[in-house]
Amino acid sequence: MNADGSNVVQVTNDHAYDDHPHFTGYDKALVYESNRGGNWEIRRIAIDGSGETNLTRNRAADRYPATAARGAIAFTSDRGGSGQHVWSMRWNGTHPKQLTRRPGGQSQPAWDPAGTRIAYVVGSPGQGTSVWSMQRNGTKPTRLAFAAGRDELSPAWSPDGSSIVYQDCAAGVPSSCDLLTVAPGSTPANVSVLHAPYLDTFDGGDIRFWQVITNGTGATNTEQNGQLVTTLAADSAQGGQFDEIETHWGTQCRLVGDFDVQADYRLLAWPAENGVQAALSSFAGPSNIGFMALRESQVWGEQYGSWIPQDFVSVATAATAGTLRLQREGDTAVTSYSNGSSWIGLSSGPTATDPATITLGAGSFMNRFVHQEVKVAWDNFRINAATISCGTPWWEDDSPDWHAVP
Repeated sequence: MNADGSNVVQVTNDHAYDDHPHFTGYDKALVYESNRGGNWEIRRIAIDGSGETNLTRNRAADRYPATAARGAIAFTSDRGGSGQHVWSMRWNGTHPKQLTRRPGGQSQPAWDPAGTRIAYVVGSPGQGTSVWSMQRNGTKPTRLAFAAGRDELSPAWSPDGSSIVYQDCAAGVPSSCDLLTVAPGSTPANVSVLHAPYLDTFDGGDIRFWQVITNGTGATNTEQNGQLVTTLAADSAQGGQFDEIETHWGTQCRLVGDFDVQADYRLLAWPAENGVQAALSSFAGPSNIGFMALRESQVWGEQYGSWIPQDFVSVATAATAGTLRLQREGDTAVTSYSNGSSWIGLSSGPTATDPATITLGAGSFMNRFVHQEVKVAWDNFRINAATISCGTPWWEDDSPDWHAVP
């Protein structure tokens, strides 16, 4: 397919397991592994599905092909009876050459961009593996990544050839993996852990970052057209622990220490004096001590508001779109808003320093809702700065590749 996901073409069409495709880089073809016929072979095929060729034609299991810029192919094979090793061959399958010979198995080769070095995995997956590199002729083996009790798998080179990314799993637990990067001689960095800056544009990504909380009836939060739309239906009714109409999305992950977050809002359906607050909020500690920046409509007017415990500040506005912002600096909360030109401070005051959950949503209480439909669209939720703690992640990362951003 194209880089933008368009023009998807099925290249192979058989009853075999076809896996690990790689572009050859010098023509419009792919190499891949296939167990067609009951044996793993390395095959080559044009990107339109024509001209398929079996490159290995060997009784051994030949797997994990990787292509070099110069046309060579590295692969894993158990031919020779001495276990899995890394081999290389020419683009057409000729001149196969064994590159590794040490006991314990070597597999999953990956060429660097220049075609001069190969990263590969040493050991048996499930029993602890490490990542090494060697010259294209098999000389100068160098260990790049190792951790006791871990399977280090699926290496790929950075575009400049200075670092690798690889899959790091508890040995024998392939469903619990992170992606790490490392340069020779440096400490690995975990890129699976969420880091600031973090952006959610509500365009159908992994909604498991959020949890949904609703009180009363008739209030909903849904992703629509690249936005998170909060709706209070005309027949919404107060209820729940706090006797309110309210719905919000709250982060599953918590922000530790200082943080800076913001979100854009747009009022889609906003009757006058509707009694609703649309809020970006923070809740921390066992008592959920919170502070918030909000846009509301009440009988006394349209306004931006800030709630920091025991202190409510408001500013009159006619804005139907803008950005709300929350900051925590030590034990001080700071609230502000923007209508597109600059940040305007609302208030500051003391707040809890515990790990915080951030929420987006809208609600009404004290029987202020006028029972006309209200809709607020949220977009571009940003964690500008924070330490993001997600506990046990709900995602799995594997099979990395590394490309330069166009």
